[in-house]
Amino acid sequence: MVTKSKLLFIALLAGLLSCSGVPFLVPNPPGGKKTETAGPGREETKRSLPPPVSAAGADAIDFAVAFAEDTGGRENVPPAASVEAEKTPLVSGFHNLIVVPGKMIRVALRRNVSRTVLHTSDTMEVHSPSLKIAARCMGRIMVETKGTGYITIIVNDGPPHDVALPCTLTAVRQSNLFDLGEERYRGSLIITGKGVLTLVNHVAVEEYLRGVVPLEMGKRSREEIEALKAQAVAARTYAYKHIGGNKGESFDVLRTIADQVYGGADVETVEADYAVNATRDLVLLWRDSLADVYYHSTCGGRTAGIDEAWGNSYREYLCSRNDIASDGQAYCSFSPAYTWEESWDAGDLSKILSTTAGQTVPDARFGGRLRAIKVEQRFGCGRVKMCRLLGTEGSVACGGDKIRFVLRRKSASGEILRSTNFSVEKNGPDIFMLRGKGYGHGVGMCQMGAIGRSRRGQNFEQILLAYFSPAQIGRIQFAPAR
Repeated sequence: MVTKSKLLFIALLAGLLSCSGVPFLVPNPPGGKKTETAGPGREETKRSLPPPVSAAGADAIDFAVAFAEDTGGRENVPPAASVEAEKTPLVSGFHNLIVVPGKMIRVALRRNVSRTVLHTSDTMEVHSPSLKIAARCMGRIMVETKGTGYITIIVNDGPPHDVALPCTLTAVRQSNLFDLGEERYRGSLIITGKGVLTLVNHVAVEEYLRGVVPLEMGKRSREEIEALKAQAVAARTYAYKHIGGNKGESFDVLRTIADQVYGGADVETVEADYAVNATRDLVLLWRDSLADVYYHSTCGGRTAGIDEAWGNSYREYLCSRNDIASDGQAYCSFSPAYTWEESWDAGDLSKILSTTAGQTVPDARFGGRLRAIKVEQRFGCGRVKMCRLLGTEGSVACGGDKIRFVLRRKSASGEILRSTNFSVEKNGPDIFMLRGKGYGHGVGMCQMGAIGRSRRGQNFEQILLAYFSPAQIGRIQFAPAR
């Protein structure tokens, strides 16, 4: 009889071996954006702390009672996943290696703020160009902009200290967590800005993924672990691809759907942690480089090519492909967004279009009351290639994923249309109805499809290659320190 303790041992052993060596939210389409040197990173091993900094030197700061010796801190790391080892192999054979410069990523948590408060129960070091030696502090840390190039730091209601930017609050212990508002994050905090502040989480990629995978895939069961693994590899590839690519900014990625949704330590789950650990350092490669990886919620039975959604050059590993099982069912057919309907009163939609058309399509001249929505062309995947919106005082034509930003839904927040795979019906003279399939831009991995494939016994490599072949699965290797 297999006991619970034996199952736990098997899962832990599998995790150790593999570690060697909502609606669903997706990253934005490709586009130019987003480097500057980040502050000191987290240390890998515990180190003893030198005595507290005194105020003897003109450039030294004394945080008084905020200084504290390391008392052990809290080891707030989720337990190892108690998931039984899958019958499918964790990894298959040899994976090509790709060298990357480092394992840290900079995630923008807040932008354009003038004041923030964070809390930490472990010691953090304050690094700044205006400090000859790092100051140490713990507890409540209030940061407020002082003006161009400086901030004021107040620790535990102590005296204010002016510190030059960029400033880094560096975690001394690997297990350190800090609270920012109602959220907790691992790693360190970089503060930059001129007049207003940008707060950036400097964290190891593997720790970052623990706060990404649960939000991108939601809570998943044991039979869906392979889908979580596929998401972990996709998210890891996206992260490494974007490190250092945000030119002129102090961060690599945003914590929102503009890149990957990141919730920090509070969203971590045992299942997602297991998936991240089981695929540690694995990424998708295309021609010996990191692949451009995209994913979306629900494809509706067929994904879109990157050329179809965004007008980019055709890429073999990001082409349109069927996502249908051998029984004729779409792998994502269980998704709530597999089919959908959206309807507007002509007056309401006219008001929406008067704003969104000009925002999305330069030189758009839509005006007056909407008379018709005409689908003029479709891509081979079934999504709309060209759609014309006819108004009494002008019309606008758009195609591809831009249509979703023009035909926004009738809601308080004005969400974009679920997908561009739709047909148009008119119910009387004043009601426009769209009947569609899928959710998202349709490029790359269908997340609901990945879950469906996992339920049918496919492992994460099979899932990834179903959406990204002929891309290959490779392994990260870190460049030697200079």
